[in-house]
Amino acid sequence: MRMKYRSRALQTAQSYSPKDLLSTLAGARRITENVISHLESDSAQGAGVQASVHHLETLLEKAGHLTESSPPAATPASDYLRAVRESLEIHAAPLLRAVHNALQLLKEELEPLLADPSGAMDSEMVTRDLADDLDQAWVKAQDLSRAVSVVQAVSNDFTGDDLRQARLEGALLAGVRWNASTTWPEEWEPRIRRASTPTDEEPGVLIITGEPSNMAVTADV
Repeated sequence: MRMKYRSRALQTAQSYSPKDLLSTLAGARRITENVISHLESDSAQGAGVQASVHHLETLLEKAGHLTESSPPAATPASDYLRAVRESLEIHAAPLLRAVHNALQLLKEELEPLLADPSGAMDSEMVTRDLADDLDQAWVKAQDLSRAVSVVQAVSNDFTGDDLRQARLEGALLAGVRWNASTTWPEEWEPRIRRASTPTDEEPGVLIITGEPSNMAVTADV
């Protein structure tokens, strides 16, 4: 079952991958800390603060777009794909809320306060709240990143599996990890061996590279 739906599971995981989101949130967190430092030094009305807040808004809008890029809910073709989607969505949904809450706080509270000459003290408090929101979003993005990594690892790991009944014609095999305990359809085993190389990090485990290997692979690796 995992082999049959492996390609779709990996595509789903990739669609949830928060790599760009993590870098965007990291930039937003740095800018927020800089804004707090300016506000502490009573330079809230300076051009530097206004430019930083504008940049911060741009980053948060980008982060909101990235969190919304996850695929919409749909009926998966199998229980396995449904489990994959649910394992990712359980982390993606709170991340989306956290990013949107941070953007809402920026637009509806922080920016109006910065435009008010008497709002410096309140601006600092709201910016600290914004920093807390971004810290929460950062944690949730890391949680999602780990969930994506788990799906990718499970979708690639076939060590010890009995695949003799698997239909491999047309299946995505590059990246599959296997070992001497993995059993392949008899007619596929020679091709699998030619297309595999040992991994450096796990003795006895091979990975299908997608290209025939010049390295001889014995049955007892």
